[in-house]
Amino acid sequence: MSIPAKGFCIYLQRKREEKRTTRKYGRTVGEYRCYWDGQTIAGLSGQLVERQGPGDNTDAVGNAKDLRIAAGTYPLAVHDGAKYQTLNYASSGSPSAKPKPGLLVKGTGERDYILVHPGMDYVWAVGCLNPASGLADANSKISYSDSRQQVIALIDAMKARLGGQFPKKAGATIPGAVIVITGEP
Repeated sequence: MSIPAKGFCIYLQRKREEKRTTRKYGRTVGEYRCYWDGQTIAGLSGQLVERQGPGDNTDAVGNAKDLRIAAGTYPLAVHDGAKYQTLNYASSGSPSAKPKPGLLVKGTGERDYILVHPGMDYVWAVGCLNPASGLADANSKISYSDSRQQVIALIDAMKARLGGQFPKKAGATIPGAVIVITGEP
């Protein structure tokens, strides 16, 4: 899988799986970098955390066993849910404030409501992707404030580059915006 020559791309390379001794499930940590028209966007990179693998987009295996989504290229879209929204998220940075910022990942087969959204501590939500930084091992914690700011930075970067083409309707695919996920550690 490669970085598209046109549009906005979050390129995620999964690096490792790890498990905290106090948890019943593992997490996957990868590194991401963002691109516009094939060129790196300075300062728009970090880590993304997901549940353990292997990646699977079926309900019978992936969803039932709380696994991450399969490696692949997925379009990004506007989300408008009670907990997470792309456009009208709460201005408060409190972890209890709702809705939190988030982006919908489309084309995930049987898996519904896979999002890029803030995380905290270990990992939040099954199948979803939580931005982070500084995670050295399974005991490293996701900072909610940092994770939230990374999600907002992703949304703002797309809005800035797409201008009036950035959709306002829930579920609308963001033109030329994808997440490319590689690796099955």
